Amino acid sequence: MAASSGAGRMIDIDTFCSGDMLSFTDQPYLAELFASVSDASDEDLTVVVGAGVSMDAGFISWPELIDLMTKQIKNEKLAQLVRDDKIDLPRKGELVLQLIKNEKKYAKDAQIIRAALYLNGGSTHRNTGQLARSIARFICAHKGKARLITTNFDTLLENALCEYFDPAEIKPFGLRGLDPWTKWLKQSKIGVLHVHGLVPPPYSGRRRLDHIVLAESQFLRHGAKVREVIFENLKDRVSIFAGLSMSDPNLIGPLYELKQLIENQKKAGEPIEGGQRFALMVPGGAPNTDDNRYRARYSIEAAGFLDRELGLKTIFLRSYSQLNQVLADLTLASVAPKKYQPGAPGIKSSLVYENRLKSALGEVYTNIGCTAPKQEVPIAEKARELHDALYDAMQRGPVSKLIEFADAMSADHDINKPDGENFGMFLWLRCQEAADQEVNYAIQMVGSSTYTHREQWSLPKRQDIVKDSQMTAVRAVFYGKPIVTNLDPAPSGLQTWRGIIACPLILPATKIRHRVKGFPADILTVGAVTFNSTYYVDKKDESTMKDSADPKPLSIIASLDVTQTSQISATLVEIASAIITREA
Repeated sequence: MAASSGAGRMIDIDTFCSGDMLSFTDQPYLAELFASVSDASDEDLTVVVGAGVSMDAGFISWPELIDLMTKQIKNEKLAQLVRDDKIDLPRKGELVLQLIKNEKKYAKDAQIIRAALYLNGGSTHRNTGQLARSIARFICAHKGKARLITTNFDTLLENALCEYFDPAEIKPFGLRGLDPWTKWLKQSKIGVLHVHGLVPPPYSGRRRLDHIVLAESQFLRHGAKVREVIFENLKDRVSIFAGLSMSDPNLIGPLYELKQLIENQKKAGEPIEGGQRFALMVPGGAPNTDDNRYRARYSIEAAGFLDRELGLKTIFLRSYSQLNQVLADLTLASVAPKKYQPGAPGIKSSLVYENRLKSALGEVYTNIGCTAPKQEVPIAEKARELHDALYDAMQRGPVSKLIEFADAMSADHDINKPDGENFGMFLWLRCQEAADQEVNYAIQMVGSSTYTHREQWSLPKRQDIVKDSQMTAVRAVFYGKPIVTNLDPAPSGLQTWRGIIACPLILPATKIRHRVKGFPADILTVGAVTFNSTYYVDKKDESTMKDSADPKPLSIIASLDVTQTSQISATLVEIASAIITREA
C-alpha cells in the first residue's frame, strides 16, 4: 500500500479551537484515515492500544501503577524516597521492584504488579469501557482479521471481544507466543498480542504471559524484540494508535525505522511499503497552565515531531467522547462504505457524523418538546411535561435503587422524606448549531426534576465541553464515562447538593439499521444525565468508608461501591434514554 506524504496536513491551533474535530474538511488527516481504512483489506489493518483504553474502563495509569507498587515497600523511609524521586518511570519501576524483592525474597514481578493493578487499584470488577467496546466492534466489522496489539497488562480487550466473538476464538499472546499467535490468526481466530506481557486478574482462569516489560532492565532486555514485532506489524499496513502517549521507545523506534524505509525506497525508486500510521489523541496539557488554548497548542506543536520525523499522522480530538466517536464511525464506514461517503459530508444521504448528529439531535429536541425552529429548551406546558417525566423516572430508577443500598451503608438515613435525603435529576443535551454559528462543542441543561423553567431566558447558559470544567455533566461527556463528584461543604451553608453522578447519553441512531453481531454499528453521544443528592452519610461502620483516615464527609452517591455505582449509572442512562427517544 502506497504511503502519501501528507506533511503539514495536521490540524492547526486556530482550527482546533474553533473548528469541527470530526469534519473531514477541518481535519485532513481524519479524511486520510477513513480513506486508508476503506482502501485496506481486512488483513492489512493493525490497531495498537495503550493505557488510555484501560483507564477509560476505570483502570489505573502507569504512574498510578508505580505509586501503588511503592506501597508494597515496607520501609516507609525508602518508599518516601521513591515517591519523591523525579526519575523516569522505567527507572522508578526498576527501583520499586528491587526494593520489594529485597524485603520479600520470593516475590515475583507479576505478583507485585497484580496486587497493585487489581487489589490496591480496585480494578478487578471494572466494566470494559466504551473505548474497548468500540475497538472490539471495529475488529468484528473486519471479520476479526485486523491485528490487535496492546502494551497493557490487563485482559480488558479480551473481555470486550467476548461480546462480539465466541470466547473460544479469543486468546492472549505474549512475546514467547509469536509463532502460535501467527498460526492462531491464520485460523481466522482472534489473538491479542501483549508486547509488554499479560498479568490477568486473580482467579480469572488465565495465566500470566512472559515477558513482563515495566522496569528499565526489562525494556533493555526485551525492547529489541518488542520493536521488531511492532515494526513487522506496521509495515505495509494501515495502523491506528489509540490510548497511547507515543513516548514509549518501543513505539518510537519502529516508527523511525519505517520512516527511514520509506525514504530509502523513494530514493531507490522502489515500491513504497511503509504503510499509513495514524494516532488518535486528546491534548493533555503543558505543565502549570490552565489555559485550554495553550494546552492544545502545546500538544499540537509537540506532535509536529511525530509528523515530520516519524511519519505518524496525529488526529487531535477535543474529548475522549470524540475519540470513541472516531472508532465508532470507522466501524460504521466499514459496514456501510457506499452510504458513508466520507468525501462528501454535505450530501444529505451520507452517513458521515455531522449529518447523523444533526438528525439525531433534531429528533431528541423534538421529543422533549422543542417544536419551534431553533428552540433550545422546552417552555411552558412542554417544560412541565419534561419535569414530570424526569421526576417520575427518577423515583422509579435511581431513587428506588438507592433505597435498596441505603440500609447497608447508613444509620437512620431517610430518603425522600420531608426531613430526609432528597434528590434531583437533570437532563443535558448537546447544543444544536444554527447555520450562522461557528462550531460550538457544548452542552446545555434542558430539564430538571426539581423545578420547571417556563421561560427560555431563565435557563443556564451553554457549557463548553472542556477537560477542567467544574460541571460534572460536562466532565462525563468529555471523558465519555460516568463521573462521580463529592462536593465539599460550602462555607456559606447555602449549597444544596452534596453528591453528583453524571453519565453520558450514548445512543444508537434510530434511522440506521446497520449492525455488528447484533449490536448497533452507529452510536452518538447526544448529552448527559445527572443524579444529585442533598445529604452526607453517617456510616454505621467507619471501616466501610472509602478512606477511613480521611475525615471528609461523603454523600450517599460517593459512598457507593463499584457495583452499586454501575447499577445506578445503567438505570440513569436507561430512563433518560427512554425519555429523549419517547420510549418511556
